[in-house]
Amino acid sequence: DAAALGRVLALVAREVERATALHGRTFPGGWGPSGRAEDCTAAWRAKDACEAAQRAGVHTFRDVADEERAEVFAEVPGTAEHARELCQVAAVYVRGLLVAMGPNLTEMP
Repeated sequence: DAAALGRVLALVAREVERATALHGRTFPGGWGPSGRAEDCTAAWRAKDACEAAQRAGVHTFRDVADEERAEVFAEVPGTAEHARELCQVAAVYVRGLLVAMGPNLTEMP
């Protein structure tokens, strides 16, 4: 529901502010290797594994998160597709946080 999502997003925003205060707004080493052929291959493998688990009815948060993370690194940083993939990763983790926190959404577990 919208109220639970709002509380989770507030917690995420607070963590972003905390991390930014500690480390700055960027990553000192940048994104690291991305958009290479091996990154694309890893993304396809993660996608295939997630789809196979889904067909078997046993896919987990880890399967979905692994696929989405791999897709981020398959894209070239700074592109619209890279941003879309990052948004999908964020959505997976926000959904995971909603599940993990259950009805107690006022503080981190």
